[in-house]
Amino acid sequence: MGRLSILIAPFVLARVATAQTTFESTLDSIVFGNSIEITPDGNYVLGGDPLYYEAAALLICNNDGQLLWGRSYPVEHAQYTSVIPVVQGDGGYALTTIYGDSMALLRIDTDGDLIWSRSLNGGTLGDGFSTGAGYLIEAAAGGFVVVGNRFTPANHTDAYVVRIAANGSLLWTRTIGTVAGFDGASSVAQMDDGGFVIAGSGGYPGGSALLFRMDATGDTLWTRTYSALSAKCVRRTTDGGLIIAGETGTSAYLMKTDEDGTVIWSHNYSGPSSSTVKGRVVSNTIDGGYILSGEFRESGVGNDWDAFLIRTNANGDTLWTRTYGGSNRELNHSVVEAPDGGFLFFGDTQSFLNSGGWNSGFLVKTDVSGNVGCNIEPLSFVVEDGPTLNTHGVLDVGSVGASHIISALSNSHGSILPLCISTNTPEPSVEKPFRVAVDIATRSVVLDFSQSFSHATFSIVNPSGQEFYRREGFFAQASTSKTLNLPLSSGLRAIAS
Repeated sequence: MGRLSILIAPFVLARVATAQTTFESTLDSIVFGNSIEITPDGNYVLGGDPLYYEAAALLICNNDGQLLWGRSYPVEHAQYTSVIPVVQGDGGYALTTIYGDSMALLRIDTDGDLIWSRSLNGGTLGDGFSTGAGYLIEAAAGGFVVVGNRFTPANHTDAYVVRIAANGSLLWTRTIGTVAGFDGASSVAQMDDGGFVIAGSGGYPGGSALLFRMDATGDTLWTRTYSALSAKCVRRTTDGGLIIAGETGTSAYLMKTDEDGTVIWSHNYSGPSSSTVKGRVVSNTIDGGYILSGEFRESGVGNDWDAFLIRTNANGDTLWTRTYGGSNRELNHSVVEAPDGGFLFFGDTQSFLNSGGWNSGFLVKTDVSGNVGCNIEPLSFVVEDGPTLNTHGVLDVGSVGASHIISALSNSHGSILPLCISTNTPEPSVEKPFRVAVDIATRSVVLDFSQSFSHATFSIVNPSGQEFYRREGFFAQASTSKTLNLPLSSGLRAIAS
């Protein structure tokens, strides 16, 4: 457990010595793990597909890998289920999945109960295992954006973008693609002007990575193609640009662009000779770098894929790499940085199976260096120049479909079965400054955090060292503020940061 202390004095210091828990776990009754996101209260929401594809699953776990609760929502033939926390309005969650040749979007409250559900006609996210976290976001203006691909009358596919209001009503849809190509969208990110940027593949197979920019009403502002097989994930960066992850066929790549899609740098990450590295999802890290997740397979080993993480700095230079898995296949579809500086990823495994299963959800929590207590190997990736900008091409734009309600009920679901778990305490009592303001009139303290804290103890002491306020289990995310109503003395002077 960590400890943060405020000293009532001309300056303020936070003392942090937060223990890091690492683990590998399988999830009972989940065959494919697709998404993981941090919730506003510091837990994690997981999206996955249960056995026999009879439902879409939502699970909540804490930072120690303990399952808090779970629900399954009957959607026949559900696959590629992804869940995000909703931060506007009353909170809760949004879940998307595919069934047949359509997409479904479910709005769920904080207790896991269904608020509404919609079927998005004509859309499919059937892009193999490439579809995972990132194809559903909450829009800044409220509501949601879902992306995927849609079959055309000629049995090709177009990228498919759907904008849904907060109440579930359809705002607009767009299809974007070449006349005779196999195009698809894998990920979407919000832009500052209210519009969106979408990443995917164009002209597949043998095509290019695709990036296109839409305004808030769905009109296309520009399109870009790049010399890579496909783009699987796009995120906004802290400097306002874009970071794109994907694959070239044998290598994973990261590509940094400005907000207009112009390449700033790009790197391919290759394994040993004749191996295959697939980049799936990229996330920003608190220090301005990136964490890339995906799968790696050496030549001649059949189906023995291992999940991997590649940690880079802000320029895409490798800081460390790790692979995770056993003697069979492990896939990695989503990754987030934990408040304690470690990383969590969610995928699936065929090496560590639950009783009677053929595939199980695979949840892994690492420390800041990617280490965990079992089934891990370091691996050196070769870093080379990556994708380049091909063209500012123009794609056909259309619209399609309307939405209608589908029926879904919820019930409790699943359990987490640990493979290994350990707790590591880093160097104790590292002093870090943070900004504090005191409002004497309201007896409140406003804390402005520059880094994240989890499972810490927060206390305030006077200049004599006497503690007069204490709070256990303190959680805060970087670049956020908290207001605490405290029993402060009316004679307390303002605190300088």
